[in-house]
Amino acid sequence: MRAFSSRLLLIFSAVPASKPARTLRSSRLLGIGLLLLCAGSACKSPRSDPSGGPDDGSVAAPDAMLPSDDEHPPGPVAAASPWRVNSPDNRLVVEIAAESGTGRLSYRIDYDGQHVVEPTRIALATAGVDLSGGLAFVEGATHVIAQSYGIPTGKRSTYVDHANELALTFEKSGKRLQLVVRAYDDGGAYRWALPAGGDVTVNSETGGFKLPSGTVGWAADFTADYQGKWDAQTASQLDHGELEFPVLVKVASNRWALLSEASVYSSYFGAHLSGSRAGDGLLRLQPGESDVQVKTPFVSPWRLAIVGDSLADIVASTLVENLNPPSEITDTSWIKPGRSAWSWWSGDSTSSYDTQVRYVDFAASMGWEYYLCDEGWQASWMPQLVDYARSKGVGIWLWIDGDHMNTDAKIAANLALWSSWGIKGIKVDYVFGDSTSELAVYDKVALAAAQKHIMVNYHGCTKPSGERRRWPHLMTREAIYGAEQYKGNNGPTAKFNCIVPFTRNVVGPMDYTPVTYSDNDGQTTAAHQTALDVVFESGVQHLADKPSSYQNNVAKDFLEECPSAWDETRLVEGEPGRFVTMARRSGVDWFVGAICADAPRTATIPLIFLADGPYVADIYRDGTSASQQVVEHRNVDKTTVLAIPLLANGGCAIRVHRR
Repeated sequence: MRAFSSRLLLIFSAVPASKPARTLRSSRLLGIGLLLLCAGSACKSPRSDPSGGPDDGSVAAPDAMLPSDDEHPPGPVAAASPWRVNSPDNRLVVEIAAESGTGRLSYRIDYDGQHVVEPTRIALATAGVDLSGGLAFVEGATHVIAQSYGIPTGKRSTYVDHANELALTFEKSGKRLQLVVRAYDDGGAYRWALPAGGDVTVNSETGGFKLPSGTVGWAADFTADYQGKWDAQTASQLDHGELEFPVLVKVASNRWALLSEASVYSSYFGAHLSGSRAGDGLLRLQPGESDVQVKTPFVSPWRLAIVGDSLADIVASTLVENLNPPSEITDTSWIKPGRSAWSWWSGDSTSSYDTQVRYVDFAASMGWEYYLCDEGWQASWMPQLVDYARSKGVGIWLWIDGDHMNTDAKIAANLALWSSWGIKGIKVDYVFGDSTSELAVYDKVALAAAQKHIMVNYHGCTKPSGERRRWPHLMTREAIYGAEQYKGNNGPTAKFNCIVPFTRNVVGPMDYTPVTYSDNDGQTTAAHQTALDVVFESGVQHLADKPSSYQNNVAKDFLEECPSAWDETRLVEGEPGRFVTMARRSGVDWFVGAICADAPRTATIPLIFLADGPYVADIYRDGTSASQQVVEHRNVDKTTVLAIPLLANGGCAIRVHRR
């Protein structure tokens, strides 16, 4: 055993047997292909702490480096720069180069021989010994990552984590630094690692993505709560912007890439991007904090680019989850996705017990699993409401201001009380920023809530970075300019809605709180709103409108049936800012949502994803006006191609089920 090594975990695991059963969702073992990947290398099981984390209440490092062993030695690496690692399908290459004479490092990502990210300088500057240059190569190793896992929520029920990895160790003045690089079929990523040796101050990190000339994008201006407005960006706008992660780009070779970060925890800071203002295509990494003291052994977040030939490749990617550590929760039977009623958006009282009972009754009548009690709930009647809701088959979530969850003592006291009441989940609001202090609130709440079997929703927060793999009870989070903005008469447009499925929602669940028939500033048709229940993914889908808007709606049956977690997701067609058609499977049923912006169009939906046999398509589409929805039922099968006319800013929602 060595005190510091490049070896990371190589595992094959079945979907956990403890995964919660749902009526329309099944768990499956990974197929023969991945078994063959593990042949000859005795794949190991993931690390897991059955207690859910350290006993002292601290938050463990997300993915400590594992020591090498004699049974599975790493592959050799040549000493001379450049160093390359290929994806399993050999289409994507990540290259690392050391500049002669300076020892400064850069990386590049190619896809089918074309630059997606051009050579970009990367560096980690630390106090004492500056590791941003003058590095000497010590050793390198290659590994295969091959594992599968399940998460109770998300765009699919089985996640496949398969990559080739390159770990390079450098040294300067007796201090070692490791650069770890992974190449997946759907993207590339890198991160830094420091060996055990006491606390280290990281003064700065240099990084980012240098994009080829002619690249255009779709991005949102950076705000601390990640509620910027997504829009198209020219090369010049990207060059002068300060942008939220993720950023979607289309390079001149007609390749797509989504730029983001993964595995962001409180041991380090989160980041965003800013243009260099030099016209060179460089989007620089902007740290959420400087001069950060880190405990070693240390690993930074992953900086990543999801890459593909099409937008369907971007939407299907689970790279962000794959780059996170395995789950710390062994028993996930208490983690249950679902739909939730919510009184805050509609303006109904959040402090009246009778109003809460009415909403609980409504959720029960719709077959929805939850009701969210937002700001204004009263401790005096909450235990009684929880008992009443339980009798109706409805679980209660509570809103809480982040100021009441920013110390260990507050977290412990509140969660103990709420657990005694039988609360199912908490919505923690107003924890803005990417610094280690804000991220510590997220981490501590996640750990403590897991120990009490309480699910979590973050609002007024940073963006997701794949945390639901490590902590699958993190059901959703805001970090989106969502439907609550309609209350200020400046809510999201149809164009905005046609961008976020390719950007924000790719990297994690999104608590947009959709399907607001009674107030959407006239930005969309009613059928567009119905479709958002499918187009947007959230482990708990909060449907924001008042009961009367749903109970008397022609789409009521659809909203009763549409789930919030999926076995499979496919982008049928789409163009950012113009239109999206998304198909998601739950069990044997498929749900399709199609939306468009500005101009009318016809959504073309080949049903080739269906199994053999007859089906019925229940179609909820635009009528002759923005407020009208028309329902029709068609007999279909896998050879059927639906052509559904959409009004300007319109949409349709479809449930396809066995006949």
